[in-house]
Amino acid sequence: MIEINRYFDSGIVVNPDSLEYALEIGENWFDELIFLTRAILVDHSFEEGNKRTGATIICLYFNIQKIKFSKNEVLRIIIEIILDNITDKNELRNKLLETTKGKINFMGKIPELEIRNNIKPIIKKYKDLFDALLEYEQTKKFRFLKE
Repeated sequence: MIEINRYFDSGIVVNPDSLEYALEIGENWFDELIFLTRAILVDHSFEEGNKRTGATIICLYFNIQKIKFSKNEVLRIIIEIILDNITDKNELRNKLLETTKGKINFMGKIPELEIRNNIKPIIKKYKDLFDALLEYEQTKKFRFLKE
């Protein structure tokens, strides 16, 4: 996760307990994603770049699992999770599911090596999403993206 944040900022962790808990508690890849989303977006695990780091993790996990999703919905839920301070696991699960299209197999974990190998391509592929989050941070205006 630190490696991902370094694409957007310094990678300085300011809330290590929340991040460690998120990585330990998940029973499957989707649970892990739920807890990581909370740790990064709500608990502010990093000094800066939390929104873009959270978006990267969502896109990364969904891409590895070959799940279709809407970039605009990812942008929307990230903003909602932060503004509404959503911490409940079931609410976070529902928010993440709102972005997806089709069936999801929740079983299994994603190997760390597979995550590492996909970071750079995901950051390149979804650059417009990360730019829109940075723009939102600066202007508080939501910009729709081409899907």
